[in-house]
Amino acid sequence: MRRVKDERGAAAVFMAFLLVALIGMAALVVDVGALYQERRELQNGTDAAALAIAEECALGLIPCVSGVTIDGIAAEYASANAGDGISDAAIDLDDFDPTGRVTVIGTTRDGASGQPFLSHLFAPILGIDSSTVEARSTVIWGVPTSLRSIPLIIGQCEYDMWKPPDLDSDGDATTIFFQGGDGGGKNEETSVAEEGGDTCPLSSSGQDLPGGFGWLDDAAGCESTTVQGFDASVQTGATPKSCSALDLQEMVGTVIAIPIFESFSGTGTNATYLVSGYSGFRLTGYRLDGGNNAFASDPPPDACSSPTKNCIVGSFTGVVVDTPGEVCGSGDGCQDFGATLIRLIK
Repeated sequence: MRRVKDERGAAAVFMAFLLVALIGMAALVVDVGALYQERRELQNGTDAAALAIAEECALGLIPCVSGVTIDGIAAEYASANAGDGISDAAIDLDDFDPTGRVTVIGTTRDGASGQPFLSHLFAPILGIDSSTVEARSTVIWGVPTSLRSIPLIIGQCEYDMWKPPDLDSDGDATTIFFQGGDGGGKNEETSVAEEGGDTCPLSSSGQDLPGGFGWLDDAAGCESTTVQGFDASVQTGATPKSCSALDLQEMVGTVIAIPIFESFSGTGTNATYLVSGYSGFRLTGYRLDGGNNAFASDPPPDACSSPTKNCIVGSFTGVVVDTPGEVCGSGDGCQDFGATLIRLIK
């Protein structure tokens, strides 16, 4: 009779190897997953911090120099986006320009231990006790050379007359009429300030050009992309085709970024505006065809009270936006009408 070998020892060795493999898989799933989660939280935090610093620097709300204030903003936003409520963040001094560029670096800090690393649950069995994760975000800001905005465009002549004394304040409250005529016939003013003042000169045909306002044709979802120094297609008619009544109503009382046009050429559907830059406009009301009107105050200004008028009411001011667009490079000679674009680039 053959004797059966005792294989219980071999099974134990096999189970030991299997256990190591299972622990390795657990480390991969749990600990590596935690690292990816930490990386996402850090990235969200550095993105938010860099955007916040850029906005406050652009608005002049803080002294835009590396120090306690800016580093404090970076740490605040990084920790606010951390799952355990704490992360380290600071400005990269080698990639900081107070006139238009900031990079925030975020690094791990364990919320339980307070240590600058993330402790692992299973990986220590494999000899990996902890890891440190890093994220970087860079934001630039400056005068936009292209911008996605509401498809409203206003003549540069209007801006030159009613611009604010500085970008921290508003210009004169003004009623601006539709560029095809103010609704009361030709040879009338292109705009009227509540405090009185001049008006843009009329074109040779008597229409409200180069002043007044108009709408852009290549728009969708109440948005249009324009480029400084290039032509933008004119939408005929005093009411924007791509904006609903609700779209316009929600803008009343807010500051919107708009393109400014330098000149106008062509006629009808072949007409174009030459975009010269971008400004902020505090929209306080409008009256357009078909009873489409809304005002922040009642009654509306006298100049925009007649149902035959097509007009907008508001004032030019500074504005900071983070909509899609491009920031003007140094030496490009872009005109500054008060709009600042902040853009996350990495």
